[in-house]
Amino acid sequence: MDRDRPNNVFTIPPSISFTDTLASNLIEKARKEEELLSQTLILLPTRRACRSLQEAFLRQSHGKPLLLPQMKSFGDIDADELLIQNQNLDDFSIPPAMSAMERQIILSQIIAKLPNFAKSPAQNMALAQTLGQLLDQIYTESLSFDDLPHLVDREAFANHWQITLDFLTIISEHWPKILKEHGMIDVADRRIRLLEKLNQQWQDTSPDFPVIAAGTTGSIPATAQLLKTILTLPKGQLILPGLDKNLSDQAWGQIEEGHPQATLKILLKNLDITRDQVSIWQNNNAITREKIFSHVMAPAQETQNWTRLSLTQKQKIE
Repeated sequence: MDRDRPNNVFTIPPSISFTDTLASNLIEKARKEEELLSQTLILLPTRRACRSLQEAFLRQSHGKPLLLPQMKSFGDIDADELLIQNQNLDDFSIPPAMSAMERQIILSQIIAKLPNFAKSPAQNMALAQTLGQLLDQIYTESLSFDDLPHLVDREAFANHWQITLDFLTIISEHWPKILKEHGMIDVADRRIRLLEKLNQQWQDTSPDFPVIAAGTTGSIPATAQLLKTILTLPKGQLILPGLDKNLSDQAWGQIEEGHPQATLKILLKNLDITRDQVSIWQNNNAITREKIFSHVMAPAQETQNWTRLSLTQKQKIE
């Protein structure tokens, strides 16, 4: 990424409402260009986030009629949510998705035929649901079924590990064949494929409308790749949720998995972006509050710096 070009990566501090700040800022920008708002596409983590942003637009417009931007979810996306502008779903050439319930029933029927695993119908359904969740996680993390048989050394571990691996052959060997027979794929698999297709399309042809990715931490590999592409678009922007810009560089470097800022740290690294390249989406006067939160959430190695935090009368928290 060209570090000399204007930055199109922003963050909204955690002490203010993400959706209200985003909505008010976009409404303000649209005052100069009325059609800009309705032409904008905003990608959000979930459908719930889309509903929250819609409500925020209503609040910030104070009941005034407003042409809202397109709001799509890429965290919980389905097929028709990728019908953006003039895109045609036929262009994606992706098989239809099998419903979660149909998958659970078929998997439970397979389990019922296994002498070492078959239990009551209710227990078989529960096991099938767990297998389905594992399938979804494998798709979401862009992992491969081929690695399942090699998870453990059969000779070095107890027999129950081998039984578990034998059980997992249901999804590593049998399930792909069943899907092929039905001419379908899993919902999570289709969701990831659609994101990858959209990513490829935008790499080939940049959309002529503003695209804003907001509120996501890019923890899903396919989403992170799409964010990387969005930053290359002429009208692409990324708005991160609550990036801590107050932490010292030393404290930032000590952040490890499990810390609230860890996913954002990984995302910035994957995007080849430093924290100082991330701008505040809207200036916030609650500077002291942000700094205190930053100190509280600092890595354990940095807690000795708490004694150095001082507040002037002017900075006192309200």
